[in-house]
This record gives sequence, C-alpha cells and structure tokens, in this order.
Amino acid sequence: MALSENSDYVFCPKVTFLSGAGMGTGCLVGTKNMLLSLPTNLLEAEVLSASQTTIVTTYKVAGVSPSDAIPIIAKEMDTVEQFEEILVELASGDSDGVLVKLDEIKRLNVKASWFSKAVYYSDREKGPGWKALGLGKKPLALAFMAFYQDHPRHI
Repeated sequence: MALSENSDYVFCPKVTFLSGAGMGTGCLVGTKNMLLSLPTNLLEAEVLSASQTTIVTTYKVAGVSPSDAIPIIAKEMDTVEQFEEILVELASGDSDGVLVKLDEIKRLNVKASWFSKAVYYSDREKGPGWKALGLGKKPLALAFMAFYQDHPRHI
C-alpha cells in the first residue's frame, strides 16, 4: 500500500534552499519524525581576487530531480519507517541536504502568513535561535501546518 501525502508525509516540491553548500532551489519533505530539505539546483559564488565565478550544481536522485523522485519513492513504500530510511540515506549521501530529526529538537512551529511561509525549529526550549526551512506557496504551507499541528514539539 502506497503512502498517502498529507496523512503519512507532507511534501513541498519547490522551495528556496539555503545551506552551507550554497543557495538555490530545492524541495522539502516531512514525516512525523523528520524533515528533509534537498537541493535541486545550488548556486555557489567563487571569488578569486577581482573576479567572481558562479557555479551551478544540479542534483539528481535515480536520474531525476529530487522534487520528482520523492513522490515516486513514497508510492513504492509500504510503511512510513521504510520511507524515513530512504530519506536518511538521501540526506547522508552527497546531496547537501538538511535533515532535521524532530525528536532531537525542542520546538517546532509552522507559519503560513503573508510574510512568512516556513517550518521553524529550535534546539532551545525558549528564546531566540530558530532555524527555518522555507515553504513554497500558501496551500502547501497550510498542509504542513495541519500535518504538524498535533506534534508534541509544536508550539
């Protein structure tokens, strides 16, 4: 039996991706236990004295974009645990992905406002220190909000 989007997992196929590896586009997938942001295209600026070179890196999973691969993988999985194992493998590869294990954070919040559409998480119990994983359009942000509203770490 295939996994069901918005009940077993949530998925945003196009997000702004930011990491130490660079900035570009990507996708975001979440389960009740983890979030994974994977790049599809990354821009890196390399500054050499007075000139600047931009390097664009395109990522593939089994020959297709991560945005296309995630729904295919989800359809082939029977359990969320199997799906999560694949997500961990994707994050541990050379994908430059950002994996957040939700049992290791203290706070989780999802915003779908005019100014902010993102999943925020923090390692602190209170105060500043939030990190964000951007979301695309408002309907997708609302789907993430509904999915995580009953999560134990959600505030």
